[in-house]
Amino acid sequence: HNGNYTGTWVSYPPIALPVTIAVGQSFQIHNSTGGPLTYSLSNSARTVANPTFYKTLMLNELLKVSLDNGVKTDTTMIWFDGSATDNFDPAVDANRMADALPHPMIYSVVNNEAVLFNGLPTMNPGDQKTVDITIRIAVHGAHTLGFYGLNNLTPNVIMEDRKLNVFQPVFEGMTYPFTTVSGESPD
Repeated sequence: HNGNYTGTWVSYPPIALPVTIAVGQSFQIHNSTGGPLTYSLSNSARTVANPTFYKTLMLNELLKVSLDNGVKTDTTMIWFDGSATDNFDPAVDANRMADALPHPMIYSVVNNEAVLFNGLPTMNPGDQKTVDITIRIAVHGAHTLGFYGLNNLTPNVIMEDRKLNVFQPVFEGMTYPFTTVSGESPD
């Protein structure tokens, strides 16, 4: 596609290659060189087999954080796995593509890369980790953060509202309403 992306998209857990992509699913190619990229698939790459539909895969320690503006919702995911590191790992992290305005956006940043799916090393009891979440608000006003998947997480999760300087323990299904005005920091 030449030009700006105009839709929305969702990322699911990274998978090990090689795989067969089921009908109705897509994949992302991240070109880190910034130059032109040509990618083609021949007819021999097609299959009539019944491949796995990867959307159904679930991770045990997955935290989903949603951002809702009352009309549109976006979600970022943070998960813990022994194969992940604190750096950007192309095998376990997924870049965050920008949605078209006025969609809200939520993501974390790893090594200056906006990531939608952030894989982090498994945490042991007593470990602490800070994960900065960034939001992009196109329409200012009332918004809500939602937190899901905490029942499967070993560590306790605490959210810091940097605007109000409030620390809030997070629990499964919790929602956190907030209001934004033009010109505020997205962090």
